[in-house]
Amino acid sequence: PAEQGKLAVLASGPEQARDRIAPVFEAVGQRTVWAGPVGAGSRMKLVNNLLLAFLNEGLAESLALGRMLGLDRSAVLDAFRGSPIVAPWASEKLERIGRDDYSPQYPLRLALKDVRLALDAVRDGGRFTVAESLAAEWQQAVDRGLGDDDLTVVVRALED
Repeated sequence: PAEQGKLAVLASGPEQARDRIAPVFEAVGQRTVWAGPVGAGSRMKLVNNLLLAFLNEGLAESLALGRMLGLDRSAVLDAFRGSPIVAPWASEKLERIGRDDYSPQYPLRLALKDVRLALDAVRDGGRFTVAESLAAEWQQAVDRGLGDDDLTVVVRALED
């Protein structure tokens, strides 16, 4: 995405730096979100990556459920194709899953690290139980040797 200039840059820092650094962000991103003072951009990335983790888990669990219900994967993928509930990121990931292409764009081990960083940042005594459950599930997949594959490999872990 950076090579294609399609990133959403999550930036933060002093207001006077915006104009100086904007050309760099415009070169790698399609848009820049200024999150606030120094560090806010990193925290915004944790928020963004947690949503991405949930989207991925939803795809994986839906496909695994389809399999358990005896549905053909290609039929399930076809039902998702063009659906208004499938975001562009998810659509691209579903196409890759359909080809059994789990080559890493965002390795599972890094996605798991980001989920853990988000949980560590809030340390809220179990309020984020879904994220904690997701982290435990993904750790099992990493322990099975799937950590260097794309995070979409979770679908294989759930289907096995």
